[in-house]
Amino acid sequence: MEADVVTTTDLFTFDYSRGVDDDGMVLGELKPTGFRPHFAERLEQNGITLSPELFQVSPPGGGLR
Repeated sequence: MEADVVTTTDLFTFDYSRGVDDDGMVLGELKPTGFRPHFAERLEQNGITLSPELFQVSPPGGGLR
């Protein structure tokens, strides 16, 4: 929060670049934006660990899927 304003940031975006399949379904994938959520530390304190790689941006042409 910033004063009385709640701010949000995308953690992932959907890449639509694969087009549409024969059934009309959009093909694509979720891609991380590089932001790690502030609540990740609180989750870890409660026994839930999120891999840092989950939020890493992949280099063009390769990387995580």
